Amino acid sequence: PELTNEVASRIQSLKNTDWMFGEDTAEDDAFLSLPNDASPETNADSIKLPESTLTTEAFAAAVSSSGLSIDDNLKAVQENHPANHSAVDLARELIWQGHLTVFQATTLLQQEPLPLVLGDYEIRDRIGAGGMGEVYKARHRRMKRVVALKILPQRLIDDEAALKRFNREVEI
Repeated sequence: PELTNEVASRIQSLKNTDWMFGEDTAEDDAFLSLPNDASPETNADSIKLPESTLTTEAFAAAVSSSGLSIDDNLKAVQENHPANHSAVDLARELIWQGHLTVFQATTLLQQEPLPLVLGDYEIRDRIGAGGMGEVYKARHRRMKRVVALKILPQRLIDDEAALKRFNREVEI
């Protein structure tokens, strides 16, 4: 039974990465930029985001300091953004225009410590998690390729057995 559960879990994990084996197209980029349930008829107000205590200025500062390459787009959206609107409204507009993903906006609005840029990779979404870390959908900035990026938890960095297991899982 224990082995059956492990096999079932691994099969589900593989099914969650089916998108990795298709051809990388411009449509992938459009998909990444829109909320998961978006359709062309959807408007920015229908994008579901958590409430936030951040001011619009604090959210804009968080976006700028995140390392995401959207400062010019952020300024343009801010210029057309009414002064009385909230940080959540600004986030919705950035998502709607394709400059942020729902995951990125949520991470910034909730002030989570997760970095949205790791080296040349922009974190776009969270795929899943397990005992050996978390897996994210990421996009390589220069190569414009969508990849699965697995991150080992800090608590396991000095554990040699965990590092070996992590490397084995990455190779699978």
